[in-house]
Amino acid sequence: QANVFLIFSITSASLWFALSMWLDAQKSMNDLDVKNEQLKYLALRDQLTGLANRHYFDYDIEFLIASSKRNQTPIGMLMIDLDRFKLVNDIHGHDVGDAVLKQTAEIITRTLRASDRAYRWGGEEFLVVLPDTDREGMVLIAEKINQNFRDSTFDVIGSITVSIGGAEYESNEEIELWFKRVDLSLYKAKQTGRDQCNIWVVDEDLPEYFNRIEWRSELESGNKEIDA
Repeated sequence: QANVFLIFSITSASLWFALSMWLDAQKSMNDLDVKNEQLKYLALRDQLTGLANRHYFDYDIEFLIASSKRNQTPIGMLMIDLDRFKLVNDIHGHDVGDAVLKQTAEIITRTLRASDRAYRWGGEEFLVVLPDTDREGMVLIAEKINQNFRDSTFDVIGSITVSIGGAEYESNEEIELWFKRVDLSLYKAKQTGRDQCNIWVVDEDLPEYFNRIEWRSELESGNKEIDA
């Protein structure tokens, strides 16, 4: 009986130890999964504003275009740029500038619909993708964003306006060309007075001077990082 009890005790202890090890391993795996998800979220989000970042845009835009093609619905893109934002940083400092960028993200987010996507593009630029939206719809949304900035009060600086450029996706065009048309529309909004939107007209042509510079060996500086 003593031997049976000893064997039973040893077996029970071994099973308990094995179970504890398995539970610890499962907890470690779960913790690792949680951390991986957190890292993935952080990698795809702008830390200051909480908006999706450029990496997320690269991942997201192919899906959005494919969905637009599949459903045969239009899709638009807006680029939003804070007017004279450099003066905010120069005069009031980067802490105030950061607060302005956070509030900018909030204004854009509350203006958009649930299906729209907003991204922090970099600096004072924000990108918005508008599924199921044609040029006329883009104008309405862009003008609403402009007006919401006019109506908003910012701490320290009081007010700030935005310039907006946009373009509707044209069937089977390269994303780079679509973005180029958005970029040029924003440039026009800036050059013609700021605090306004300019949405690309369908039959408008890209001017030759706006083509991107092609890299040539004679442009190299000799510093690999600068050249990259």
